Amino acid sequence: MLVLCINTGTLETNLCLVKDGEVIGESSWGDFAKEAEMLIPSLNKMLADAGVELADLEGIFVVSGPGSFSAIRVGVVTANTFAQNLGIPLYAVTTFEIMSMMYEGYDYITLNGGGTTLLVQAGESITSVKAEDFNESDGKLAADLTERQLALLGDNFSFVKKSLNFSEVCAKISGESRFEEYEITDLPLLPYYVKKPSIS
Repeated sequence: MLVLCINTGTLETNLCLVKDGEVIGESSWGDFAKEAEMLIPSLNKMLADAGVELADLEGIFVVSGPGSFSAIRVGVVTANTFAQNLGIPLYAVTTFEIMSMMYEGYDYITLNGGGTTLLVQAGESITSVKAEDFNESDGKLAADLTERQLALLGDNFSFVKKSLNFSEVCAKISGESRFEEYEITDLPLLPYYVKKPSIS
């Protein structure tokens, strides 16, 4: 099964092509990316380099948020469009879910909530907190934060290093579960925004 995987939920944007548990193409770029300008050209180049046509895709896997409003919107709209126009399944996870797969040994997952705000998941609970007010000092932090946000946290935390990258996670899912547990049957997929677009 040939699946296009799209991640616009973290500070680094990731694309990859996975076929039956093997990564056959990938592309990524860093902070403050211009997804609206870069996603489709990067996707086209990745497909061409892998010798794959858009019509060959058998599924789309996308990170649905939370994350930057513009970035999530571009990723999810692209995934919805391809899934509907090509008539192929759409699979999705939240940014917290993909982070939990990419990191191991964490007590907290922290995401960029805009400005100095963090979105923090501890177990099943997700809260919004200012970086300078986050004082849980008894755990390891898996962090997808800006340098400014990390600086406000200070030295109270032990940061977990990334154990897997996005393409490795997608390959693992493809090889083990064939993505079925993540399938979205009621299209279109709705993005999971950090906050309302009007105040983003």
